[in-house]
Amino acid sequence: RRLVAAVAAPLLVVSLAACGSDKSNDKSGDGSSVTVSVPQVEPGEEVDAAAFGDALKASAEAATTATFELTMTAAGMEISGEGQIDYQAEPPEMALSMLMPMLGEDPIEMVMVDGKAYMKMGALTDNKYVESDPNDPNSSMGDTSEMTDLMDPLKSFGNFEDGLTKVVFVGEESLDGDDTEHYTLSIDTTKISGQFADLADTGVEVPEELAYDMWLDGDNNIRKVTFDLGEMAAVELATSNWGEPVDIQAPSADEITDMPATFGGIGQG
Repeated sequence: RRLVAAVAAPLLVVSLAACGSDKSNDKSGDGSSVTVSVPQVEPGEEVDAAAFGDALKASAEAATTATFELTMTAAGMEISGEGQIDYQAEPPEMALSMLMPMLGEDPIEMVMVDGKAYMKMGALTDNKYVESDPNDPNSSMGDTSEMTDLMDPLKSFGNFEDGLTKVVFVGEESLDGDDTEHYTLSIDTTKISGQFADLADTGVEVPEELAYDMWLDGDNNIRKVTFDLGEMAAVELATSNWGEPVDIQAPSADEITDMPATFGGIGQG
């Protein structure tokens, strides 16, 4: 389960990044849109946390597609990754490539598409993908249902919102040449069920309070998120190309293999 947790931590950030789109909600098919309205205050002043949470929750319903890059420091190791995500699919779909030094020099490739999860772990899986059904706890990769839940912005935000206690507007900043608004968010992890509780069950010491830094662009898309999980990890994720086409495809049959018997299920143990 520790490997699942290592992959799931950045997925949590990717899911929260879905809370930043005010584009048309194509999921409904009726052309409706959700307008995000973050309360305006002066730099250094506190934003009403409930109003801020309501704005992010509303925009999660209009999430479309995005490209993302992430870096994560875990147990002294640097992990980096990049990918694409489509929140319009049901369930959401994603392609992610990560470099994880503890598993060698080959990148870890993960695809979630058509309700299936595929993971390629270099030589550990003979440079092929292992297929898993997230709804089957006895699948070759074990119980990966939590990953599917993390990719649903509304499910993840429900937990996130419960713990949101304070929001402060830092000020306007330039990010990759774009004008953004920088906020700091205080999260009470003791009020959040789900992933943080699961991490605590594995022996990871989760801080009682987390500080998120969040940058919103002029369209209220979340362009960057950073947070620190103490001894477990520090994560930074940047998003771009909101609403632009993505290419997320399942691997072909000749790219899929069985989980090696000596390796066991990555979600088990």
